[in-house]
Amino acid sequence: MSLAAFGHPPPGIPGCPVPFNLHIPSSEIHTLTTLVQHARIASPSFYNLHADPTNGTFGVSRDWLATAQQTWTDPSSFDWRSQEEYHSKFPNFVSSTQLPNQIIYLPVLSLFLSSRPRSRDTATPPQLA
Repeated sequence: MSLAAFGHPPPGIPGCPVPFNLHIPSSEIHTLTTLVQHARIASPSFYNLHADPTNGTFGVSRDWLATAQQTWTDPSSFDWRSQEEYHSKFPNFVSSTQLPNQIIYLPVLSLFLSSRPRSRDTATPPQLA
């Protein structure tokens, strides 16, 4: 079954989602990369050297943060455009909600099936990278 069959929101969904294509301008990617590249990572300390994210002890480790910084700023390690391409394979929508003085836009990645599948075993959710 093609993903196009999943791109039709059922009637009655609050917020009236509309189709959305993920595209981040190159200037924004460059700005983010520059900011991450120049971000200062704290000096080694007891807490950031003994952090254990698996159980939440002391938060994120210094090594993990340094590795994440290196990965995000190295074009051969993380390719924004390939991530956009991957996520654009799925139907994307944007919905909005009204607050007293502002509108908040919410991107939604969801598979809306226009007809109910015969078996729950055949339903395959998307895996986000």
